[in-house]
Amino acid sequence: MLENGWQPHPFRQFLLKVHSRCNLACDYCYVYTLADQSWRSRPMIMAPDLITTAAERIAEHAARHHLSSVRLILHGGEPLLAGPAFLRKIVETVRAEVDQDLRVDVSVQTNAVLLDEDTLRCFRDLNVQVGVSLDGGRRANDAIGASPTATAASPPSPVPFPCCSAHRSGICTAGCFAPWIWPTNR
Repeated sequence: MLENGWQPHPFRQFLLKVHSRCNLACDYCYVYTLADQSWRSRPMIMAPDLITTAAERIAEHAARHHLSSVRLILHGGEPLLAGPAFLRKIVETVRAEVDQDLRVDVSVQTNAVLLDEDTLRCFRDLNVQVGVSLDGGRRANDAIGASPTATAASPPSPVPFPCCSAHRSGICTAGCFAPWIWPTNR
């Protein structure tokens, strides 16, 4: 391929599965609800030495390809199960390892059930963007069982987005892009 002029394109996005478990029981989930239950024997949380190794490899790759920025995505299961201190450690480890001229844009993909003021403060301090996975409104989430105990026959759950107080206090980095979720009296 190289003989024909093909050039490799460097990775610019790195996804770390920081926590392998989830706090919801969505009935469509291919990881937790189907026959393959091997996830049960795997580690729940990303090992500290693996975080260090990932940070080193990201730094090496970015330097080798003369990148000015990369994107780090914290994913799971549900990454917020790891807690804000652990997520902070990951972000700080990666940013400390890379060249000072490399911008590391960080985002976290979450179901937002565990999103609280402490976590939002951590994300604000680190400039971490928050992506919220939603299956639609309350009825859609309840219909697919997007809560630890919900089933299609369950009564509707409360609005599944707990950071209203964080939004009102001015520290929410997530809610502004989904105003239809917020109560009208905010």
